[in-house]
Amino acid sequence: MINNKIVSNVNYQLIACEILRVIRGKTSQRTFSNKLGYSFNQVGKWESGVTQIKWDDFLKIANFKNLAIEDAFSKLFFLSLNEQKFSARSSILVLEKSIVLSKNKDFSEARLVKKWIRGDSIPHFSSVLNALDLMPSMLMGFLSFFIDCSKIPSLQKHYQEFMLRLDFVLNDPVCVYVNAALQLRSYQNLKIHSDQFIAEHAACSIKHAKKLVLQMNKHEIIKWDGTKYLPCPFDFSFSALPLVKLRSLTKFTTQFAADLYPLIPYKSDIIKAPNTSISSVRVVAMSQSASRKIRELISTFHHEVSIIVKEDRLPKDNVQVMLIHSFASNIKHSGK
Repeated sequence: MINNKIVSNVNYQLIACEILRVIRGKTSQRTFSNKLGYSFNQVGKWESGVTQIKWDDFLKIANFKNLAIEDAFSKLFFLSLNEQKFSARSSILVLEKSIVLSKNKDFSEARLVKKWIRGDSIPHFSSVLNALDLMPSMLMGFLSFFIDCSKIPSLQKHYQEFMLRLDFVLNDPVCVYVNAALQLRSYQNLKIHSDQFIAEHAACSIKHAKKLVLQMNKHEIIKWDGTKYLPCPFDFSFSALPLVKLRSLTKFTTQFAADLYPLIPYKSDIIKAPNTSISSVRVVAMSQSASRKIRELISTFHHEVSIIVKEDRLPKDNVQVMLIHSFASNIKHSGK
């Protein structure tokens, strides 16, 4: 099996220290401590690892430096945080709802989550980083909102793997479909690998499918077990990240829907299909208030979908494509 995390055996405490050091910048540790309201060199203790920085202390620093932590949580987890004030406790509630930390066997501090939720104790910043890393791409996505990850020494391997997958999506979005096809029950039941099978479920030619699996295996994104390929649990889930590179996946999937979506509704007596297909396009005049409500609905949809996908323990039957766009008609474009 391929490990679900991008990199194993990560020192999250060291990462937390290095992040704090980068955020502090050229300001001295003592001066920065004083600006934060500490009468001694607390920042120096945190950065040296003498004491671990708590999550609420990091949020205090983030607020002081105007870092977009609340915005990152809202966009990454498709949640509206307007209902309650963003805090260390409310953010843990978001993580518990999205990742279910208290029942996650891969989270070493699962037994402490209920105390964090009750407010009996506050997690360390390193614990939150560990929790975010339980979801593919989430740690890099979160940090990318407010810091240049390439400047964090202990994150370099993490960052390189993250960018590798982004580059694969940029260069050929079909890799996302290929990885999903490898997760299907019917592929797992094959005695040997079939490029034709992958091509059918990844919406590409057999030649294209063969080329991609070889490239993905070469870069250790998927793994060859001697007869078939093992898919990468890192699911290329970048939907909430503000990265221009991801437009290639959006463009490909949109064109895919436009070209290949069936005109005849799936019915058991007409076309055999394992999952439901539905499509709808609306172009309407709308107030700002209504558009905000639509955005909230889409955010809720994405969040609910992530939960359904995460809890889906049944064998996978086909590659399902979910595509939603909502944007103003007068949005600026490149003119191409």
